[in-house]
Amino acid sequence: MLSWLEAGFFLIQEVWIVKDGVPIFQHREDSQKLFKNPTLTAGLLSAMLQVAKSELNERVHTIKIGSLQIVLKEFGGIITITIGDDENEAKILAERAGSEFLKIYGSSLDSWDGDVKAFESFRSHLINLIRRREIYRAELENDLKSILTES
Repeated sequence: MLSWLEAGFFLIQEVWIVKDGVPIFQHREDSQKLFKNPTLTAGLLSAMLQVAKSELNERVHTIKIGSLQIVLKEFGGIITITIGDDENEAKILAERAGSEFLKIYGSSLDSWDGDVKAFESFRSHLINLIRRREIYRAELENDLKSILTES
């Protein structure tokens, strides 16, 4: 059986929440890891974001590697990284995931003890965000198809 990614249904492949350059939450939509060392990659992406901001007075929003779009969104003390093949979808999810994460865990981040298991319950919230986007997109596509076939 094909995975969702192989079947072409997936736009978002991974979502990371990063604090101080370290991934504190990771979600993968497929069992295949895109990056061999997420900690190293998250540190590099965080550093790129900080260098661009402090040295160039610019913001990094999207990094393109092959067909992958890596979207970085800063929220207070965290960075949301979404990786997928559609930049707009990745941006929307980065915004919503970061906002939701801070709503749920924002007040406890300063006293966080370093155990990433503390954020595991966020997975169900994130999956709901991803599924809602997929359902909404499918409904729009169906509506558009019916409009086009009626004309």
